[in-house]
Amino acid sequence: MQSKSALQLRRKNQNSLFEWRPRNNGGFGRGIVVFFYLVLFFSFFSGQGLAVDFHGSDPLGSTGLTVAPGVDLLNTDQFYLTQVFANPGTGDFATVSYFMILTPEAEDWLIDFSDLSGLSIGNESFGTFTSTSSEVVARSPDFVTAELTGLFDNALVDDTAATLHFAMTQTGQSISWSGTLAVGLDAVPNVVPEPNAGVFGIVGFLSLILLTQRRRQT
Repeated sequence: MQSKSALQLRRKNQNSLFEWRPRNNGGFGRGIVVFFYLVLFFSFFSGQGLAVDFHGSDPLGSTGLTVAPGVDLLNTDQFYLTQVFANPGTGDFATVSYFMILTPEAEDWLIDFSDLSGLSIGNESFGTFTSTSSEVVARSPDFVTAELTGLFDNALVDDTAATLHFAMTQTGQSISWSGTLAVGLDAVPNVVPEPNAGVFGIVGFLSLILLTQRRRQT
């Protein structure tokens, strides 16, 4: 027949195989677990908030532009383009019809290389891109490339990050223009949610506390 103290010790050892209790404060371990799940909860939804609902890229172009003799892409800043159009693109731009005109018929689209910020292009059915910053990447008498960063807005989404990269080429007195508009995930790759380094640090710290407490119990 086993003594009372031996039975109590045996039951205590059996219980320790199935549960772990902090030695000093039972609420401490539960508090850490709750805090851990709260961190995961808020980090998940804060990361998801970076995603956008509209993305894709679309090829743009325009009809030919003829300039006066002596005018080239280096010595002149302002050029007026007529009938800037879009074609079916990728993502949410896949439904764009061929040669959708983005500029009103009665107006020309002004490109001013001295100040491309605030440049706007689009229509009600396509959407509107408005640049907030710009950079002329390369420029010569017969070739210009520029990169514009801004916002895209249409019936489905408001103020989504976008970029417009375009090039102009001059042959004699004829100038051609083409570009690519990229919106959302295609314009800003880093928008894709990624784990936060701070979250990993908190998780590691809490894991260390739990491990230390468990070692003390054993």
